[in-house]
Amino acid sequence: MDEVVFIEHGSTLVCLLFFEKLSDKEVMIIQGATRSCILRGHGPNLSCVGPLVNDTCPVGEGNIRRRELCTVFPTSYRHKVVDQYSADAMLTDVGRMYLSATPLAQLPLFDPAEGSWDRGEASSVVGDDVNESVSRKGNEVECDLDDETPAPLFCFPPGVGPQYGGNPQLRFVLLWLAASQAGRQIRVRTPPILELELAEDLKEAEELVGVLLEAGVSVAQLWGMVVDESSTLLSKGCPVFEMLTSKIVYGV
Repeated sequence: MDEVVFIEHGSTLVCLLFFEKLSDKEVMIIQGATRSCILRGHGPNLSCVGPLVNDTCPVGEGNIRRRELCTVFPTSYRHKVVDQYSADAMLTDVGRMYLSATPLAQLPLFDPAEGSWDRGEASSVVGDDVNESVSRKGNEVECDLDDETPAPLFCFPPGVGPQYGGNPQLRFVLLWLAASQAGRQIRVRTPPILELELAEDLKEAEELVGVLLEAGVSVAQLWGMVVDESSTLLSKGCPVFEMLTSKIVYGV
């Protein structure tokens, strides 16, 4: 879906001239891009709705739009599906998603002059409560911004589909963990993807979110549950949402 974002924000195409191909451990963040058109769909269903005449994204300091676009290159598990359930693989995935979800001002940035890492204006602490999440089928969601609250993260679980072979429910949980740690709400898109019924796979997401929020589960606790049960997910093929719900409701 990166190509869709680049086309909708035409000025970002210039970035392709300056960036090498990303590895599966890198992310690229672009600030301030202006949106010029609206696309809908995916793959053979992709179409242009028309131009966006007025980009209403608020303008911040330095006359730069308060919009951040982030692109990642997910690890492909297509040929080794079982690898995605290892703790090391999940940690790498959630770390990359965390970089994608965190507002740029909060990320640690390297200062060449000082030869050190600057922690930014704020940082997240492991153990923060997981945040509310809303799964949506639509392509567009309107939201109000203020100076204190970061905008919701508009996304879909990275690494799903036939090209990457990622488990949609596991991808969703890792994405939610990363966004919660970053202090961002997420608005999850479920566009039609070849050979994948994403809306069907994630239809119980809101129920899981409600169970975890009601139980007061923290980021650290949810991460621990996912890692502890990774072998169960692999050996029994148990759906991720069902496993986590059972763990909270019944203790097993």
